[in-house]
Amino acid sequence: MSLQPTPELLRHRPDHDTPKQSREKNREAFKLNSVVDRLLRNGDITRAEHEAAERFYRDITKGMHTPGLVSSYGERMGGSTPLSQLAAASVTPAERRTFHHNAALAALQAIDQPEQRRMIYKCLVEETPLHEASQETFKGSRNAASGAGKFALICAIRQLAKHYDGKYSNGAER
Repeated sequence: MSLQPTPELLRHRPDHDTPKQSREKNREAFKLNSVVDRLLRNGDITRAEHEAAERFYRDITKGMHTPGLVSSYGERMGGSTPLSQLAAASVTPAERRTFHHNAALAALQAIDQPEQRRMIYKCLVEETPLHEASQETFKGSRNAASGAGKFALICAIRQLAKHYDGKYSNGAER
């Protein structure tokens, strides 16, 4: 029995590791890789740059792609807010979303070239394959566009690493 991804998913994410037989069950498991994982594996980016790209992805998904949340229990239920949410140290979901939204916008503004912004958004957030994002961003032959797109993505990731350098150095995640 094979746990193979659908053909649509394999077409959308063509980079996957070869299936490996599982010991516990007689199944094959596929591992889909992101563009950033592939760049790290090939040695094009460092571990710190990989972590900066992951932090940007976390900020943009938590800040821009999560649905709006009600910030207090009392607003939703029509009653009073519980004491646990009135504590000064607690962060409401709306404040957390605002924090990540502002962090993602600041990170995008730290990338100076619009083509690099477009490449990092398409490859990381929309999960467009690198060659498709490159051809949409840089017109021309497929090889020239792919090379320019890869270079633009690596430069954007390096600028993200410079932006995130020193911020949240304790590893705390909000």
